[in-house]
Amino acid sequence: MDQEQSNATHTNASPATGDARSKSRPFAEAGRAADECLADEARRAAEQLQAGVEQARSEISRLEQRAREFVRERPVGALLAAVAAGFLVGRVAARRSS
Repeated sequence: MDQEQSNATHTNASPATGDARSKSRPFAEAGRAADECLADEARRAAEQLQAGVEQARSEISRLEQRAREFVRERPVGALLAAVAAGFLVGRVAARRSS
């Protein structure tokens, strides 16, 4: 449809068409408001998720530091704990495969 036909269509629109457009405006505005509300909620959720990720990283770093200190202070105990954990994992894996 060229520009003239498009203009003619809009100018020749019936009053019912204009009435329908004016009645649909509140729905369009409500849709935009809902979009904005959802966008705000998504931003808040992303911020909370980011804060949780940062907290988890901090906690992992703290636990890693504690594990390193434990190994430095008690190398034999750490080695025995690693051997015991390996033995238990081996037993569980052997039971599942048979």
